[in-house]
Amino acid sequence: MTRPQPAARVIYTGIFLDEPSRLRLFHRWGGMGYPLFTKLHGDHVTIQFRPESLDGFEVGKVVEMLVGAPRCGEPGVGCFEVEIPDHLRRLMAPGDHPHITVCTHEGVLPFHSNRLIRAYRDGVTDASAFPSPYLTHVINPEFPTADGGDLILTGTTDVFTGTHRKGNDQ
Repeated sequence: MTRPQPAARVIYTGIFLDEPSRLRLFHRWGGMGYPLFTKLHGDHVTIQFRPESLDGFEVGKVVEMLVGAPRCGEPGVGCFEVEIPDHLRRLMAPGDHPHITVCTHEGVLPFHSNRLIRAYRDGVTDASAFPSPYLTHVINPEFPTADGGDLILTGTTDVFTGTHRKGNDQ
């Protein structure tokens, strides 16, 4: 395994899904009847955004994650909560929830998934009660966690520098 580059050049660390996992994620989303907004994401779980240090984060580790509850807000963000290995969860910022943003409307930033999850966990269905210019309400907050059984996805830990993933250089 390689040591990641200095944290100052890293935009975020994450778990990047392999292509079969990404396809299964989109299939699950579509099968639940949620809207597929105009911009597709569904490629990673952010562990740390603009990390001060990369201590405890190792590039190139293959990990599994369990897909949990879907969350969808209008106008324009959809995500799945996921369960990730504890050692990676501990690296996340307090208040952040492991998730994969599936899709957004154009111009809506993926980080609004965290706000959507916080609103749901706080019992808010009218998302105007929390700070986001993009979310007006939570769709189907009681929608079942999964259809068709557990969905396990596979990904690899890596860093994103803005132009490429470090692991893609090897």
